[in-house]
Amino acid sequence: MGQFASGLHYARLRDELIYELADQYGLNRVRFEIPAGNKAGETGWEAVNDNADPNKTRWSNYNRADLDRRVTEIVGPFARHVRGRGDPFDMYLSYSFYTNGSSGLSPAWIQYNPGEYVEFAMSLLLRLKYVHGLEADYICILNEASYKKVFTVDTVRTMITALGPVMQAAGLKTKIQYPRA
Repeated sequence: MGQFASGLHYARLRDELIYELADQYGLNRVRFEIPAGNKAGETGWEAVNDNADPNKTRWSNYNRADLDRRVTEIVGPFARHVRGRGDPFDMYLSYSFYTNGSSGLSPAWIQYNPGEYVEFAMSLLLRLKYVHGLEADYICILNEASYKKVFTVDTVRTMITALGPVMQAAGLKTKIQYPRA
């Protein structure tokens, strides 16, 4: 939306859209997809491995500005509006790595290292919760994981096995949703 309007006009357009989606159509769920892979002109959430240590997150290496802008301008206002009506807000966190596609390649350190994948996913979940007050109800290991063979079924299973206990230990209510394809 930011490309089409700015300032006050942007806010009015966003608010009108939120009103229509929530009040007119009764929507209360967001599929929040962050830029995950790297492609020309767009930096993913973790453009380069932050430090090769999945147990220590170096926040300065993450694309926080883009995520924070998306939450502050769109997801946050939608969540507040839905909750303000007394309805539950539901957020489904999903991201894609499409080889030669719209999202860019899957970084090797994420695709082949379960610990680094967990750090990637947990950094998103924790930033949303502790910086923006939004806890994802669901997270998908990877949207359309088998599209162009990005993640295999075994890779998805490995990532679920690694991520689940870490989310539980962090006290997150987030559930893992199996990818669609």
